[in-house]
Amino acid sequence: MRFGMFHKPYPLTSDLKALSGIFRRNGFQLYVVGGAVRDFLLGKSCDDVDLTTDANPDEMLALFPRCIKTGIKHGTLTIPFRGKHYECTTFRTDGDYSDSRHPDKVDFTKSIHEDLKRRDFTVNALCADCSDGRIIDDFDGIGDMRRRIIRTVGVPDERFAEDALRLVRALRFASVLNFKIEPETMGAIAKAARAIVNVSVERINCEFSKMLICDHAGYALELLLSSGLLANIIPEISCMLEQGSRLDGLKSKLSDNSIAESRLEIRLGLFFGDMDWREAEAVLKRLRFSNRVVKTVTAFIRNELPDDDCDSVVLKRLIRNISKGNATSFLDFARIRSNASERFGRQQAEMRRFLAAGEPVCLSDLCVSGADMIRMGLKGKRVGELLEKALEMAYRDPSVNSNKEAFLGKLRAEFAKGRF
Repeated sequence: MRFGMFHKPYPLTSDLKALSGIFRRNGFQLYVVGGAVRDFLLGKSCDDVDLTTDANPDEMLALFPRCIKTGIKHGTLTIPFRGKHYECTTFRTDGDYSDSRHPDKVDFTKSIHEDLKRRDFTVNALCADCSDGRIIDDFDGIGDMRRRIIRTVGVPDERFAEDALRLVRALRFASVLNFKIEPETMGAIAKAARAIVNVSVERINCEFSKMLICDHAGYALELLLSSGLLANIIPEISCMLEQGSRLDGLKSKLSDNSIAESRLEIRLGLFFGDMDWREAEAVLKRLRFSNRVVKTVTAFIRNELPDDDCDSVVLKRLIRNISKGNATSFLDFARIRSNASERFGRQQAEMRRFLAAGEPVCLSDLCVSGADMIRMGLKGKRVGELLEKALEMAYRDPSVNSNKEAFLGKLRAEFAKGRF
């Protein structure tokens, strides 16, 4: 984390300078706000730049007639400019939050301080003047970054009562940044944990997924459990972790950052790995994960590498169950799950060998097809049965798949002898 950035102005692109010029010539202010400023100060890249201004929506539309009315009710428009789109929101104060998610009404203001005051956490209540890059920090967000803590702007109980999504966002920021959560803020999260049920499953999924794929997922698990949020989001896992010593083991597995691909699927597999796959499938669907993710994760959980070295036939059957596209990810999952690095290395080498050689793993890899079986006189399920026999033959002797006519001859002989 490059703390030297704390003393530098925000780096303004030519687009931001040009936009600022348009606003200023018409008597308005323009600032970069929130995450982009935070990430700059932390030395992180950020492609998503949010803007804020004292111009109200009608005034922005007068300046940029082609604005997209993204969320005009709350003062948000999207400005198309030089081939890009910039989301810009009018300075505002928020009214009551009767649904624990969205303000019942907003009032536009001319004060950037009042706008920053409504933000969730001090590290997000930062803005940079688009005219000169000067950073405004009215709530000691920079100090909290130096102290490596997540703290609400104002009274924690009030911030979380306004928007329950902030409960899990606090944990996500702490996990991703590897920050502590300020004690009063953490206490307020624990008190309000039940309110997370007011948040859409999709939004919870988004925050939970970001926690799982970050480099500090083990810490994220600890925060989810200690805050009480896990008990309200995934009670099945919370109950399991509160029984015995499973927590330390799962934290260690989630902290393995050697995963190159499919980190979400692997981490979900580890997270739900002690559950029956059917129960895990039900929870994943409840959390609205995609069908692809659910299928991959449950396949990981259902299949295990043998305790001893397995030959290529056993490994091919296993990879067929997983799918070739998930083979490497599954071996990463299995290695972390079983702590079997040496065995994993040998199995990975064998898998890479037969995949690189193009040896058949799935029915679609065979040089013979169902149409060939039908021409041999088979019907119905017997077509599939002989294809399965063909795949087993190719597992044991991959060379049979290199000559279709010879392969069909062997299958005709098997068919004639009734060996399937």
